[in-house]
Amino acid sequence: MSQPVVNIDTGTPFFLDAGSRRLFAIFLKANPEVDFQGGLLHCPAFGEEMNKSRAMVLSQARALAEQGYDVLVPDYFGTGDSYGDFCEASWTIWLEDMTACLSWLQQQQSAAITLWGLRLGGLMAMELASQATADISRLLLWNPVLQGEQYILQFLRLRLVNSMMQGERKEKVSDLIELIERDGVIDVAGYELSKAMFSEVSGRKAQTLVTELNSSIDVLWLDVASQLKTLPVPTQKLLDQLDEAGHRVTIKQLDGPQFWATQEISRADTLITATCECLSSEPRQAQVCS
Repeated sequence: MSQPVVNIDTGTPFFLDAGSRRLFAIFLKANPEVDFQGGLLHCPAFGEEMNKSRAMVLSQARALAEQGYDVLVPDYFGTGDSYGDFCEASWTIWLEDMTACLSWLQQQQSAAITLWGLRLGGLMAMELASQATADISRLLLWNPVLQGEQYILQFLRLRLVNSMMQGERKEKVSDLIELIERDGVIDVAGYELSKAMFSEVSGRKAQTLVTELNSSIDVLWLDVASQLKTLPVPTQKLLDQLDEAGHRVTIKQLDGPQFWATQEISRADTLITATCECLSSEPRQAQVCS
C-alpha cells in the first residue's frame, strides 16, 4: 500500500501503517548540515534482547543521523508500542512489516538503503535484502544470529531455567515443543510464543539466505564481546561464502558488553564509534579488524 511522504522532526515517534497493522516507529532525519548518505532501516532483536537493546539502538541511530543518514527504527507487530500481541506475530508477518517500513523509507528519499540487523534481526535483514525490490546497498550486522533453530531452542530454555528456579515440575525442551504443537502457543519468560513463530524462525539459516543476495550488496559485520577471540567456525564459513560470492566484506571484532543480554541496561560505545567509522569509509575486502 502506497503511503505519502511525510515530514517528521528528528526523533519524533509515529505510527506506520503496514497493511492492516500499525507499527510504532521513530524516524531520525539526516543532519542537513552534512552530505546526505542515504537511508538506514533497523531490524530489531527478538524478545527481551530487543528491550535491553533500545538505548544502544537509539544512541547509534542518533549518531548515524548526525552523520547524514535518514534512520528508521520500528517495533515489530506485537512488540514494543506497536499494535497487536506477541502471540499473534509470526516471522512472515514481521517480514511484511519490514517490507512496509522499507517502502516507507524509500519514499522519503531516493538514495540506496542500508539494512541494519541486530541479533535475530540479522537474519531478518538478510531475508529482507534477498527479497526487496528497493535499492539495498549494504547489510550492517551486529552480532547476527546464524541459525534460527538453535536460537529459538535456546529461547525455550529460558522457561526451563525459570521452572527450575521456582521448584516447578521439571520440563524438557521436547516437552515444550509438544506443548507448542498441541496448544499453538507457549509462555516463555512472559512472551507467548506462537507455533507459527517457532516454526518459521526455526527454518531460517544465514547460509541459505545469503545465497539469494545480490553480490553488489556490501556486508559490514561487527561483533562485540567482553573477551575477543577467534571467529567461530560457522561465522568464518559464512564470511568465506560471502567473499566467494563477490560481496565486499568488512569485519570488526570489538571489546565491550553484550548489551542485549546484560542484567542491567548497558552500552558498548566502541560499537557505536566503529559503526560510524565503517559507514563513513569504503568496505574492505574480507578484512578482520580488532
